[in-house]
Amino acid sequence: MNNINGPYNDSMSYKIVKFWPETGQIEIECLGYNQRISIDLPIDNGKYPEGDDLDIYIRGFVPTWLVDRNKLLNAGISNMNEIQKLVDNSAQNESDYQKRNFSLQQVYQKRKYLLQETDWTQLSDAPLTATEKKMWEKYRQELRDITKQPLDSDIVWPTRPDNY
Repeated sequence: MNNINGPYNDSMSYKIVKFWPETGQIEIECLGYNQRISIDLPIDNGKYPEGDDLDIYIRGFVPTWLVDRNKLLNAGISNMNEIQKLVDNSAQNESDYQKRNFSLQQVYQKRKYLLQETDWTQLSDAPLTATEKKMWEKYRQELRDITKQPLDSDIVWPTRPDNY
């Protein structure tokens, strides 16, 4: 857990709650503010920032409006019920939409990585028999077809031919 000094010398703590290696993103939770922020980590010389450098980078993403807004919310909102009545409960939940979009992005990135990792299997001079080459061809096609699976279920990844 780390502390961030806000615009009013408030001390705000945060913790990193998620890391997505496929996308190089982290999610931080701003404790006491009921807010989570996703951050794309920079890559410098093949590495993500660590220690103080990471802390400084994260601080740059915590908006000053977060502290201001939290104070306003804590003071009370007089027309909250009227706004709640406007919510279309049959509409798709935005957070579910964001999760699916992010999940789809992760699926595409993993698929791209797995295809690139196996490009060598389709070269004419690859040290594979014709049968092995066909097995790799089938595996790679299954990877390309992965996005045909429904997004509301767990993705079933094909088994690499060298893992049979």
